[in-house]
Amino acid sequence: MKIAVLTVIYPKIRKYLNNYFLSLQKQSYKNFELVVVNENFKKPLKIINKNNFPNLKIIKSKKNPELNRISGLKECLMNKFDLVICHDADDTLHKDNIKKIVLFFQKNKRKNICFSNVIFRNKTFFKKGKVGLKDIINENILGYGSMSIKTEIINSFINSYKYRPKVYDWFFCLSYLCKKNYVNVIKESKINYRNYNGNLLNQSLKLSKRDIISSAKLKLDTYYKMEKFCKYDKKNKFLFNRKIIEMKNLIKYLKNKKNFSNYVSQLKKVIKNNNKHLSWLNNAHPLTNFDISK
Repeated sequence: MKIAVLTVIYPKIRKYLNNYFLSLQKQSYKNFELVVVNENFKKPLKIINKNNFPNLKIIKSKKNPELNRISGLKECLMNKFDLVICHDADDTLHKDNIKKIVLFFQKNKRKNICFSNVIFRNKTFFKKGKVGLKDIINENILGYGSMSIKTEIINSFINSYKYRPKVYDWFFCLSYLCKKNYVNVIKESKINYRNYNGNLLNQSLKLSKRDIISSAKLKLDTYYKMEKFCKYDKKNKFLFNRKIIEMKNLIKYLKNKKNFSNYVSQLKKVIKNNNKHLSWLNNAHPLTNFDISK
């Protein structure tokens, strides 16, 4: 199996890069080629020691984050890799991250996608090894940076861009799970999530009014585009129509200043009761789960 590790580097995450590449260098499984999409570093080899990665390929790019990822995946397709392991370069990897992914695909030859186990503040985003549509309908926990994908379905990921989703990886996973029952999360393939105060969407894991409304608007955009994607799928089209209504109601509710503190109080209770921490977009929670839905 010909394997590529694909990542994107850009100046905003400069302080994280050394630790990412060090964790990649220390992987117990070594038989992979490194493909790096370079966004705006003039001398990337000052950051990446080519001696540590003899099969290194660097692609120049000045496009937006989604198109950088697409250009990297296209490069992997062109070079006929069998499997592409995607990483965010502001994370770090457990030493067996790649090994466990390879073992999964060797044992499950019909599988074409899986996700690594993301660890944040000593907690995992995943309580189980199989994640379905209902598990991600309210939050973006199956990210690009934990995705491993066979090249046979890369075009499906690339073609999602025609819908212009603002949260590209979430849109792809939602659309995939509209057709499949679940995706596997490899619990032993661990990634340490570090850059939690900001991402490519300029979001943070905070409970400020700005961040909550921003999340609600991003979810609304995604749900509208998923409703369009599900044009001939009545069941899921109805599901996403309902989610659109929920986010509209939330935005309307939060416009009243008196409602905000009550909402945050309710949200904290829901998160605590479910033994979870904040993940991307679940700070914008449907009011139907609270005592304040009316």
